[in-house]
Amino acid sequence: LIGQNTGQTIPTGTNMTTSVSNWAMRLTAVDDSTSYFVPTILSDANGSFAENHAVPSTNTKVVTFQNAIDVSKPSRFTTTYAAAVTPYQVADTYTGQVKYTLVHPNYADSNGQVGKYYMQDLNSTVLANLLPNVNNTIIVYDKRDEQPYKIAKLADGKYWMVENLNLAGGTTITSADSDVTEDFTLPASSETGFDSDTKADGYVYNTGKRTSDCTNGCYSYYSYNAATAGTGVGISSIGNAPSSICPKGWRLPIISTSTSSVQSNNGWKSGDSYALATAYGVDLEQSFRNDATTAFFDNAGPNTVANFLLNGYYYYSKFRNGNSEGVYSSSTSSSSTGTYVSLFKSSSFMAGEISGRTNGAGIRCIFDHEDVTDITTMQEMTPTIAAYTPQGTTATLTDSRGGVTKSYTVAKLADNKVWMTSNLDLPGGTTITPADSDVTESCTLPASATKNTDNNNLTDATQFSDDNTAYVFNSGNNTNCGDAGQNIPCGSYYSYLAATAGTGASLTGDGVNATGSICPKGWRLPTATTSNASATTNNNWKTGDFYALATAYGANLESNYYDDSGATGANFYTNAGPGTTPGFLLAGYYNGSTFSDGGSIGRYGSSTSISGTFVYYLSFNSWYVHSADNNGLRRVGYSVRCLANS
Repeated sequence: LIGQNTGQTIPTGTNMTTSVSNWAMRLTAVDDSTSYFVPTILSDANGSFAENHAVPSTNTKVVTFQNAIDVSKPSRFTTTYAAAVTPYQVADTYTGQVKYTLVHPNYADSNGQVGKYYMQDLNSTVLANLLPNVNNTIIVYDKRDEQPYKIAKLADGKYWMVENLNLAGGTTITSADSDVTEDFTLPASSETGFDSDTKADGYVYNTGKRTSDCTNGCYSYYSYNAATAGTGVGISSIGNAPSSICPKGWRLPIISTSTSSVQSNNGWKSGDSYALATAYGVDLEQSFRNDATTAFFDNAGPNTVANFLLNGYYYYSKFRNGNSEGVYSSSTSSSSTGTYVSLFKSSSFMAGEISGRTNGAGIRCIFDHEDVTDITTMQEMTPTIAAYTPQGTTATLTDSRGGVTKSYTVAKLADNKVWMTSNLDLPGGTTITPADSDVTESCTLPASATKNTDNNNLTDATQFSDDNTAYVFNSGNNTNCGDAGQNIPCGSYYSYLAATAGTGASLTGDGVNATGSICPKGWRLPTATTSNASATTNNNWKTGDFYALATAYGANLESNYYDDSGATGANFYTNAGPGTTPGFLLAGYYNGSTFSDGGSIGRYGSSTSISGTFVYYLSFNSWYVHSADNNGLRRVGYSVRCLANS
């Protein structure tokens, strides 16, 4: 957004040009978090926007203020926006004493406050819109204390805080708001201390100075044990603490992702510190330190967008080296008494300097909310990525097991889980390993069966005929899984022993789930029950993945595991069947040598055993859905949809 103004007053007739459509205007005084929303006074040749609060949809729009606005006064222009709309905001530009920002006209946060973004609510998709380019900045807030922080996309391509963390000593943080799995209370702020490695909760000193003048301290200082929320205490060698006092979805930088010394074997090259420094011109190719360049100070030091400060550090109750050194915490331990920090001066940068755990350093948190759009292969999926993928988000991922690259669509569905939205098509004969699949031991799938060219029968009549044998049929484009003539390929069919990668062979109990599957690493087979009891009695079907999925798409399964009541029974088919985003297909099944019900019934395998002969599965058609159908023989070949571990 381009703007012109003089002083703190925007004069009548000021022109502001933007190439963004359908956004409202926000004005913020520099060094002041107060926002002035003024969409009601914007107008152009097309007339006033007072009614829809939006810049009309054209590629470029010149907006003229018809009134003079004095933002030095406490008056606030307000308007009402709809709640629960995804926040988007373009880059802002500072001109004179006023910051101009465009804000999505329908955005309000969960508390109804317009245009306010919380660090804990951000995800990759939103940030990509908020900060599309390197050096874009926005103000966000920490839910724990409502403090504002400026964040930016820096030259390393990651989203960083570009102000130091200032979380108060004595604060109790939880897994709901912070990067922890258990509640943790920071020690009370004190300028004294910073002298004992055994103090599990560490030390905190809040200077009270949110300023770039570091003579008397900047923001806050945290020892290693405090910065890692106590989770670094048990690490006695090189390694990364699993948690931190950063906001939920953010983390401490790492100096090395290996377990070898940062200062040897190029360990420094795998850390955030190396990536950041080299992005700003530091040459760390030969060593973890560079003592002969001003590059980091000039490009990422005080008064730049990155704005790393010469904040010094605390050691044995004394503040040291303010205005001469910048010292920043990492999650990386060097020993039971030491940690690695990033340290820079006006003419040097150290990507992995060893510091005592007692020393208090500054903290800059990195955004760590990858979602499914940030990965390219099925095997990159993690529970964290699944958790932070917004519902409705879709992506295409590849799976190269078996020497053939397959592409699968995946999505965060209405049950709030990430599922494959196309059928698994892993080739028969593939050897899968713990490195690429949902197994603890390598195993090889049986070869795929073959099918006659003139009918649906398999050429080998022994296929899918023995409950104690694994079978695979890769159908290619030879079968039709659509409805009413839709020509949709079915993918592949797997018997229970094949689908569970042999881990279901010894299961004979009702409601027992196999421990492995042919799903990619990070994924698993759905369950029909998670308890060790019949899925079809005592409401146990309600604990399974298929139940959650079916009910999320409108099935009524409250009184039984199946819904065949006409209109409601059709809801799963209507909302999750062929042609929808879930796209469950009417793929039929194989039993013996015969393919049945293609285009009329969908049947999907689960990990859940009934006995040594039968298994539970999902079945549906245009008028019913069974989330725990219990008449499936182990030998029958069903379609497979994997879901991400969570």
